[in-house]
Amino acid sequence: MKAPIIECRQLSLVYSGKPALSDVNVELETGEPIGLVGPNGAGKTTLLNILSGFLLPTYGTVKLFGYPPGAPELIGKISALPQDARLDPSFTIGEQLVFYGRLQGMDKPQATLEASRVLEAVSLAEAAKEKPTVLSHGMAKRVAIAQALIGKPELILLDEPTAGLDPVNVRTIRTIIAKQSSETTFVISSHDLAELDRQC
Repeated sequence: MKAPIIECRQLSLVYSGKPALSDVNVELETGEPIGLVGPNGAGKTTLLNILSGFLLPTYGTVKLFGYPPGAPELIGKISALPQDARLDPSFTIGEQLVFYGRLQGMDKPQATLEASRVLEAVSLAEAAKEKPTVLSHGMAKRVAIAQALIGKPELILLDEPTAGLDPVNVRTIRTIIAKQSSETTFVISSHDLAELDRQC
């Protein structure tokens, strides 16, 4: 029997005596994009950080594809885009994406091809030789999504991917997610129910 992509049982996290998450129980299968909705401060980012392996829960269990977050078996299967992801201003977009490909075990030619593929996927192939400082906010967000697409992961966690973007860039990111959804399951957090309704 195939394991669910995400399984949380009585998942809780306490910060300084205050609950950030309390008794979360959820089981998710692959398929259409999945929305994680709630107001600011509801614990969406905390949950995504636990799923990514950045935080350890206080209580309960969590598994992705049957393994705990951070397990070696999950390398290359899961990718995450934090809400405030930043690119290094000292290196070109292409150099950084090649570096992330190398971190996943690709040799330089493979990583170079993969960097080109993901930039094409977000309609920014022409930005490969640019540095992040010349990008608009919307373009920088699309490059960050390109980074999350490296290696064709089976699950991508997106934390507020359209926050602060103008309507044109919101539509562009919505299109990117729709096109990639045949190969990847997206979990998208937002406090904007209308936007999640369009994406998920």
